[in-house]
Amino acid sequence: MFELDLKSRKSIYEQVIDNLKEMIMTDELPFDSKLPSVRELSKQIFRLLDCKGVVRTDYMYDRVSGELYITEINTIPGSMAFYLWEKDGLPYSDLIDRLVEYAEKAHADKNINNYAYTSDILKSAVIGGKGAKGSKGSKAVKA
Repeated sequence: MFELDLKSRKSIYEQVIDNLKEMIMTDELPFDSKLPSVRELSKQIFRLLDCKGVVRTDYMYDRVSGELYITEINTIPGSMAFYLWEKDGLPYSDLIDRLVEYAEKAHADKNINNYAYTSDILKSAVIGGKGAKGSKGSKAVKA
């Protein structure tokens, strides 16, 4: 864990965020070593749910049981936390380029799997008329 410097010029909030960023970027969160890394688990969830673009996966950790719980998969996160990507050598501008490329590919894949058929199969169908279901005993209405 980390310690807060109460004499720091940074607010407690800023210190917590800075420390959490460092812990996330180094995968040094205080979790049981038996658990897969949060990063790897997040990747698995992303793939299993066939997510696209950027998602934020939120977790809760129970210190008593040692269990890690997924609380939310947010497909429209308010922040892309680009600093997490830069740690792995992916600058923000390259991240945006990749996201655009992925979106274009997903759109093309969607269009490839879209089919439209033209058919005259219903052109000669009789709707209502003699023998139509539910017409037994009905009387013709004169206008």
